[in-house]
Amino acid sequence: MDYFSTFSLNFIIGGDFNAKDPSCRTNNPRGSVLYNFINLKGYSILAPPGPTYWPTSLRKKPDILDIFVSNTPHNLFCVATNLLEPCSDHSAVLLTISACPPVRPILPKLFLYTTDRHKFHNLVDQNINLKISLKSPQEIDVAINNLTSVIQSAAWASGPTKTHYSNVASSVPEHIRILISIKRRTRAQYQRSRLPSHKRIYNNLSNSLKKILIKHKNQSFENHLSNLSPKNGNNLWSDNW
Repeated sequence: MDYFSTFSLNFIIGGDFNAKDPSCRTNNPRGSVLYNFINLKGYSILAPPGPTYWPTSLRKKPDILDIFVSNTPHNLFCVATNLLEPCSDHSAVLLTISACPPVRPILPKLFLYTTDRHKFHNLVDQNINLKISLKSPQEIDVAINNLTSVIQSAAWASGPTKTHYSNVASSVPEHIRILISIKRRTRAQYQRSRLPSHKRIYNNLSNSLKKILIKHKNQSFENHLSNLSPKNGNNLWSDNW
């Protein structure tokens, strides 16, 4: 652990620490020591979502061994991803550093809270064919594909005609997204230490952010109302907000 003392205040170290990341299937003594040391110093562990070590032995399972340890300012956002390119028994890891919080896209859903369940039931009942043969694997595969297609078509036809899949985070200004990220890090710090000073900092940030979000929401709603007009097809009573 003396290795970390050779660096200045801000640093990013990456590589094979011969210590398993806490998110791995199993841990090892080196991983426990590194994890406790990082929590003590307030550093961050940046690990990819998938394994980085691919053993040749069938008795071993892939694990996450290649990670990053960082101590960076709160206005920098780091995301580690796997690069599954052919190399040695270790695969590469890409660390992306950005001054803006990452915008995570919303996954499309087959059913929404606005889906007309009765219409969906009727469409499936009208289009499904139950008089089919299921005597061979090929016939079973065809039946499964047809059933999937019927369910998907009925769900899409029963959904709203105007669906917004845009990420809500993209409409939030960058400075508010940064404050949200700082608040989450402060909360994680307090949950680790349980110090009254960290709790006070977290509460102050949380209350301040709550007021900023209320002000932003009110301003956005005022802008939305000011843009409503019967000439461009927007209606105050039918427009979804």
